[in-house]
Amino acid sequence: MKPFDNAIQQVAYIIDSAFALFQQQTSDRVGAVQLTPEQWAQQRDELVDSIEQFPPVTLLMSRFGLDNIMVVIVLMVVLASQQPIYQHILAKMQKKSADGLPCLDILLRLLCSSHEQQQHYTVLLGADSILFVWQLLLINDDHLPVIHRELTPNKTLAVLFDQSSVPYPIPPAQDRNWCLQLIASPSRDDNPCCVLDTAIIEALNLQPVKLVQLQGQSNYTRQLQAIGIAREKQQAIYELTTDRWSVYEQPVPLLKDLLCFISFNNAILYWPDGLEALHKYPQAAYLIGEWIALGDNRLIVGNADFTPWPTCLALHQPLRFSLTPLTVNQQVQYWQQLIKAYIPPQVQQTDIDWHSVVNHYHLTPETMLQVCIQLQQIQQETSNPPPLTQDSVLTACQDMTTASLANVAIRVEPCWNLQQLVVAGSTQQNLMELIKFFQLRQPLRQAGIIKHRGLFALFWGQPGTGKTIAAEAVAKELALPLYQANLERIASKWIGETEKHLAALFDEAERNPCVLLIDEADALFAKRTQVESHQDKNSNLGVSFLLQRIETFNGVLLLASNYQENIDPAFLRRMHFSIQFKVPNSAQRLTLWQQYLGNKVQLDNAINLEQLANDFVLTGSNINNIALHVLRQAIMLTDSSLIKCMATESAAEFQTQSLTISKAQLKQAMLQEYQKIEQDTAAVQFLKRWEKSPANPTSPINSKQRLMAM
Repeated sequence: MKPFDNAIQQVAYIIDSAFALFQQQTSDRVGAVQLTPEQWAQQRDELVDSIEQFPPVTLLMSRFGLDNIMVVIVLMVVLASQQPIYQHILAKMQKKSADGLPCLDILLRLLCSSHEQQQHYTVLLGADSILFVWQLLLINDDHLPVIHRELTPNKTLAVLFDQSSVPYPIPPAQDRNWCLQLIASPSRDDNPCCVLDTAIIEALNLQPVKLVQLQGQSNYTRQLQAIGIAREKQQAIYELTTDRWSVYEQPVPLLKDLLCFISFNNAILYWPDGLEALHKYPQAAYLIGEWIALGDNRLIVGNADFTPWPTCLALHQPLRFSLTPLTVNQQVQYWQQLIKAYIPPQVQQTDIDWHSVVNHYHLTPETMLQVCIQLQQIQQETSNPPPLTQDSVLTACQDMTTASLANVAIRVEPCWNLQQLVVAGSTQQNLMELIKFFQLRQPLRQAGIIKHRGLFALFWGQPGTGKTIAAEAVAKELALPLYQANLERIASKWIGETEKHLAALFDEAERNPCVLLIDEADALFAKRTQVESHQDKNSNLGVSFLLQRIETFNGVLLLASNYQENIDPAFLRRMHFSIQFKVPNSAQRLTLWQQYLGNKVQLDNAINLEQLANDFVLTGSNINNIALHVLRQAIMLTDSSLIKCMATESAAEFQTQSLTISKAQLKQAMLQEYQKIEQDTAAVQFLKRWEKSPANPTSPINSKQRLMAM
């Protein structure tokens, strides 16, 4: 007797040899197969005992708790339904006048070696047996005893054994009653990327787990962990959609059909929000309990918050995992998987420092996926796509950031970089050290040199000295989005409301890695005072809350204030950097005049920028405002043809047009700026005389004549 290719062939041989023996006993002709009843019984027992060597049979036995004889009964019914010749053979052996599907009576007589064994299975395989309750076999609805009713195989089961060369998963079955969806399978090449939590891996290796609850994080993250469990077990996984399942008139019988389908496919069932549905439908919970008890069946549920299991399922000792954000190494691993899956190999780069990317942006798995899809679209839209670089990845990450944080901070698009800043050399050096400190904070933490994950800095100095644009430059250098807090939306007269707004702001900033700028910080971080009123108590509570919150903040926090001494000393002690922004000296003012005005327009010959820089002590903000005002004046006096040109041509082409600024226009713009700051009559008089002075640097004037920007 040669080995069989599949279980159906082996079962067919049992029937064929039994029929040959039947013919030998009922006819004088000698058939091709000559076996004694004892020899045939021995062969039958050997074939029944070895039936579990085939993967689909092992699947049925492990999923439904079937023994060898039960499995062979199922296979014989499948064989008769697929090959009608066996209906004829079995009918003749029963001495029936017409062909038909087999019944339990003839199958048990073929398979049982004794009358006692036949009686045992006659009782065991009643209408409430596993075979019929779980619809592996369907019995005709007539008035005969169960043992004499014709049997029909489950259609899905028939498919399973009809394609025995590729036993599972059952094709095509992407969708079952519009309720199930295949989300991952060992046989698919487009499975989602996932990184399984190490705690889950350890638990799966320690004990067989049938019920798993994934709690916390987003639904997408929970789904990825469920896929990771299926991948660890080398099984397919289907997701059950509660909204579609619950609309059926009889959802519990439908669930039984779906569970059978899952078992036939050697799959795992993932049911988001499944516990809520099981509490709503108690009969469904009992059905799940019976399904779990059958054999190697597995259910994974996902919930944002803790939800208890129904009592009937809690007895099966389910495991609950509280999911946490991916670690740095897990994020690196997930990035690498995504890039490999979404970016063409010819443009992938091996020199991208993914640890640096992760240190910049602690993104959720779904956001990381969106970044990769965006990068893929960019590559597809370009005929000759450039290699993927770290800068392009960081830019795509930044594009995914939200427009606001907790509705109290808005995103600001940085317009300045570090090289464009005109500040004192010491200030520039401090800013460069701040940036380097951020870039090295991870190795510094690993070495135990620092403990904080975040970076805190105070920018202080007179108004208009460049604190805000320095924050923009820092954000640009760090390749992080910049958010500026709106103090009016944070501060509240009601006790606890300010702290509530601040908590939401810092929580959002941690979920969305960024540079958080709080301008006029002394309004929130001012020195605590002796409590003399209800308002003092409320203010002190806010300061105390901030002190506690920044201890655990892992982002970049920049405070800007006009006066360092206004900030509570406890905050100053926690600042990694306290950087002073001074009023620019004459050389810096000359650079600012050239940056804002000299490189954009033609100046009247009577205007000497070096003279302006020497004679008028202005901040960068003052000079910028004067330049904008004088440009507006020049544009309004420009002829209509040039204005039309400005509206239609690019900015680069417009800069080549001739706009001339007169000394009188510049004086008028400066006078308007003086109205915003503290007036000095002597300085204003000097400005009026300056209009008539020659275009040569004047000798330095004394401090009483020099206009100070306050």
